[in-house]
Amino acid sequence: MREVQDRMTANIRAMEPEAMLRTWLPATLKGFEQMQEIFMSQMTGTKRE
Repeated sequence: MREVQDRMTANIRAMEPEAMLRTWLPATLKGFEQMQEIFMSQMTGTKRE
């Protein structure tokens, strides 16, 4: 487990901040949109299809 952690840490350090944002941002935004849809459906009483 320690070896996996060390490899991940080394890969993250080697990655440029801009590349990290390009990799993670789309997934983060999609998750945020889904969370908004869930909150809106709870407040309005409608169900997602």
